[in-house]
Amino acid sequence: MDGPPLPEAARPEDAASSISPDADTLRQVATQLVNNLDLHQCSVKECRAKIAAACGLERDGLEARKDEINILIQEVVESLDAKKSSQPSSCCEELGVESKNPRRAYLVTLSHTDKEEGADGQKLVPPGTYTRMEVRDFFLGALLSTQANRDQPLAFTSMAVFQERHATGQIHYHVALSADKCFRFAPLKRHLLAAHGLASHWSGKTDGYAGCIAYCYLPSPTKAVEELDPTPELWPSNHPPLSEASRGSVSAQKLEAHREDQRRKRAGKGKAEQRVREVDLWPIIVRENILPDEVCAEKLMAYAKRSGGQALVEFCSANWDKLPGIVAKSWKTEKVEDLVAAASQSRLEILEGACSAPCTCTGQWACFADAILSQNGHDPVEWRKAVRDSLVGGRSKGTLVCHAGFEGNEGKSFLFRPLPLVFGEDNVFVTPPKSAFPLLGLEKARMVWLDDWRFNEEIVSWAVQLLWFEGASFVIARPQNLYSGHLRYVKDDPLFITTLQSDLHALKGKLKQGDLDMMVKRLKLFEFKQKVTIPSHVAKGCGSCFAHFILGPGLQTRVLRSEAAKRGATPSGETPEPKRMMCLSWTVDDVCTYIADLELGHVVAAFRDNAVDGRMLASLSETDLVSELGLKPLQVYVGCRKKVLTSSRFEQLTGRVMAPKRQRVEVLSAEAAALQQRRAVLKAQNKELAKQQKLLQKRRQRLMQVLLKRALQPFLLASLQLLSPLQLLLPLWVLDTLLLWVVVRMKEQELLPQLGWVKTLQANVFLFWLQAGTSGVGSWVGPNIEQVWWKERMMMSWSLRALEAQDLLKICGFEICSLLQQVMMKRVMRVPAQDIVARDRGR
Repeated sequence: MDGPPLPEAARPEDAASSISPDADTLRQVATQLVNNLDLHQCSVKECRAKIAAACGLERDGLEARKDEINILIQEVVESLDAKKSSQPSSCCEELGVESKNPRRAYLVTLSHTDKEEGADGQKLVPPGTYTRMEVRDFFLGALLSTQANRDQPLAFTSMAVFQERHATGQIHYHVALSADKCFRFAPLKRHLLAAHGLASHWSGKTDGYAGCIAYCYLPSPTKAVEELDPTPELWPSNHPPLSEASRGSVSAQKLEAHREDQRRKRAGKGKAEQRVREVDLWPIIVRENILPDEVCAEKLMAYAKRSGGQALVEFCSANWDKLPGIVAKSWKTEKVEDLVAAASQSRLEILEGACSAPCTCTGQWACFADAILSQNGHDPVEWRKAVRDSLVGGRSKGTLVCHAGFEGNEGKSFLFRPLPLVFGEDNVFVTPPKSAFPLLGLEKARMVWLDDWRFNEEIVSWAVQLLWFEGASFVIARPQNLYSGHLRYVKDDPLFITTLQSDLHALKGKLKQGDLDMMVKRLKLFEFKQKVTIPSHVAKGCGSCFAHFILGPGLQTRVLRSEAAKRGATPSGETPEPKRMMCLSWTVDDVCTYIADLELGHVVAAFRDNAVDGRMLASLSETDLVSELGLKPLQVYVGCRKKVLTSSRFEQLTGRVMAPKRQRVEVLSAEAAALQQRRAVLKAQNKELAKQQKLLQKRRQRLMQVLLKRALQPFLLASLQLLSPLQLLLPLWVLDTLLLWVVVRMKEQELLPQLGWVKTLQANVFLFWLQAGTSGVGSWVGPNIEQVWWKERMMMSWSLRALEAQDLLKICGFEICSLLQQVMMKRVMRVPAQDIVARDRGR
């Protein structure tokens, strides 16, 4: 057998003396075999057979100890894997050619050397002499030492030091470097060699810093995962995780280059081009500038026919209806960074950014806007302030700017038409059509423009409109086949509305005058009566002129500074609630203490003489502070009112004044929680009591049924015994009625199966009817009885058929039932059977 020599006890010549090898012998044999076997191609059964053959046994000689051998093989394999993980790499790395062009990211290799001096006489030091942190500090020191020779300062943005081993077991390092701009590495390389004796090799990767990290972090066919550095040194402290740093950025150009590379590789293997995916259209749409318009699908198909290939033509043909959505999605992917940046801006910041956009109306939009407002009796300054307040404060009662016209063409929509140009069409929710889900998509917008809105309930219910326009939260219904549950809308996106004056004050449907009054209170109303003619190129709107007109001259910087102080910059674009003036609860002494704490003690007497408390302090204007209380204009500019929310003394006073109120709130909250818990307990008790009442009611009903059955049983038996002798004395219709009542009651009380003797009584009664029918009815009932009366009486008797067939058979038997049917339908009635059935259905 090929391979290393086997242990003495496992040689074939000793088979006679060691028929059943012990555990140590089996472990030695298994270790040598597993070390030489390819475990990817050799099964456990084959390995067990080889161990048996090595021990001088038959191939199945160890089947009786199969479980023991399997466990032994598993332990040996795990032991060999553990030893292999601690061994150095057995492959020789190819460093490649050093980069000649400047790069931002480099992969630096510090290889081990046994030489003491280099070719140029420089002293060489093995990299294993240093730790990872020391190597990191060497590179940072080299950068600092070479800054004087650079035209512009250079800074490292990221660094990672990986420690690995050569095939000989000696340590070498890989250092991934990234800088803020492209640079040449020669000065750094010379400094590392001269100062620390480290010979370095500098190369680059196509993926930049991510490719350098991936080379050291990810295993490859020539480098197993056990040979990688599990604890590299990362710099700076906020260095991203290696799982993220090893993935490069993705762009349309890189995606297109990767697909083309894959197509060439597949062609080299004789394979066709892979299928086109939606993401593969992203580079084409951006490069060909195919915008999401009404003919974007046709433009994409035209490119596919011209130079896209068969795969792209097939994809466009199969997904024709989806192409406009794919084009829009591709442009969102291309500009996703801009969209995220815009979402983090406030509404006024977006408006200020629109001021730098190019003008499309040659400055005429602002002139027309000013003229329209002036002609209708509105101050342009007041209208601009109303729009700014709506943008800053969001939707709330009294801030919804509403333009109400009388006939049309008054320019009420013209003033709001630039909103989509400034904030983006996707960020402005416009008037929805009538549908089951009219407000779907409202949560994605930054503002709402309801152009030509009608105040009725055809699209949105009146209650939802009141909540929406007031600033309260409400629920947006969504289709449940596409979404999970409905959406609670809590954003403060402002609303701008245009409508008709007559529609706003008209009573419609079930609305009352109070409903209209509530709606009007929520609106900041501007009426437009004068008609105007606007050129088409101006009527389209101009975002730049609109932004300048709203902000006004000299107000852009001041408004933005005020907005930045009040805004919390939420990701959804919502404007947070302004901070409340907590000084409203201060007393006069608290205000004087606060003024003295601001180093304005010379005016404390004036505040005390005028009895200025917290509420008055919050309402004072700058003029009042200067003229009435003796403050200087500069002191007012610094601002008592502005300092109210920022000083530490304010926090102390607020805490002292509000402490009793907070305690009261805590007590009330605890009482409310206890009350809520008590309600839950009472609800559970009521539920249990109702359950017990239902059980008692069922038991009472069952008991009444048993008692009634026991009480009626003797009466029913006596009734049947009484009817037997009276059957010849009573008229047949009376006897039939009594008998029918008794039989029905017996059926209800489930007595028929127990009273077998009733069959005899019923047979006698039915036989009497038969005899009366065959011997002549007239002689038995008297000459005054007509044949019609006889037929009616027999039809009443036929009501016994209301009983179920099985019950009738139990009472009378099959013969009596058949005879009764024949007599009733043929001999006595003397009418066709179908007429009897039809007459009976009519009754």
